[in-house]
Amino acid sequence: MSIAKELKICVYTITKNEEQFAKKWAENMSEADYTVVLDTGSTDKTVEILKAEGVTVEVKPIIPWRFDVARNESMKLIPEDVDICVCTDLDELFEPGWADAIRKHWKSDTEKLKYLFSWSHDEDGNSKVQIWYEKIHDNTGNWYWAMPIHEAITHKTKRLDEVITEIVPGEEMHLHHYPDLSKSRGNYLELMELALQEEPENITQHWYYGRELFFHQRYEDAVNQFERLKTLGNGGFQYQRAGALVFLGHSYFNLGNIQGAEINYILSTLIGNDVRDPYIQLAHFYYSQNRWYACIDTCLKALEIDKMKVEWYENSHNYKELPHDYLSIAYYNIGDFVRSLEQINIALAYSPADKRLLSNKEITLKAIE
Repeated sequence: MSIAKELKICVYTITKNEEQFAKKWAENMSEADYTVVLDTGSTDKTVEILKAEGVTVEVKPIIPWRFDVARNESMKLIPEDVDICVCTDLDELFEPGWADAIRKHWKSDTEKLKYLFSWSHDEDGNSKVQIWYEKIHDNTGNWYWAMPIHEAITHKTKRLDEVITEIVPGEEMHLHHYPDLSKSRGNYLELMELALQEEPENITQHWYYGRELFFHQRYEDAVNQFERLKTLGNGGFQYQRAGALVFLGHSYFNLGNIQGAEINYILSTLIGNDVRDPYIQLAHFYYSQNRWYACIDTCLKALEIDKMKVEWYENSHNYKELPHDYLSIAYYNIGDFVRSLEQINIALAYSPADKRLLSNKEITLKAIE
């Protein structure tokens, strides 16, 4: 047996009132040597279910609430003989064989692992938005969680680019997120404001805060927030800046400022020029304005990016039927029915049961005839 096979793995997490996830999560995480959970005050059967599945559970309310404090408290439950620590949430599940994949790729000097995370899924259960995750780390005592919300695992002495990280291919290790969409996000804005008070120059937190304002339909506040982010220097954080410009475009659009929306969508393609999402968002804008030639040009630029990098929260459908769908509609509206049909057929190859695409194909065939 190799040394890697002898490595001990512990999964740790926090929870509160998640009985609907508890049993399935415990079964999924049973590939680990240990599973430990900090319950922060459940009033349902979460604790009872977890304990029945052999999970070590400690109950400790965190007042005032902060995600980083809760995560750091949960880390204290990790046994000393553990080599590798895996942080998940109860609404997240690995594909089978994940523990073996960790041991396979873990080296003697590894400090952290990077692996594929599906943040959301489409109506058919296929991965929709994917990103790389880095919540698996060594048990040397060098790690802690920072920030009250959108907390990040942080090394005590090293910068992120100094940490030795191994990458596990997506086909070997894949974590899926199945959230409870009815769960309240009521305190998120307050926690984000606190995060910005603590780190006023943190571009990622500024991006999260602006996005949350947009989700709450506070479009004027979102505009002010994203415009403020533009002033925070020009270096680094390529995808956060591109994402902020996309949501700034959305916010201006919802306020009826069409020019402001277009300017910021275009700026997002200049910064996030190696991922499709900014281009698809701009194409959608042109579609909404019936600007068909601009829509075609933008989609063709998007198609020049042929591989999903999973470096940012990006819809996987951007690399499937979506650009071809927009192209088919745009070509139809300029009277190029043959190219429209070509693009519909490509889109249907990705989504053969899509009723709207099938209907559009019939309409286009009649136009050709």
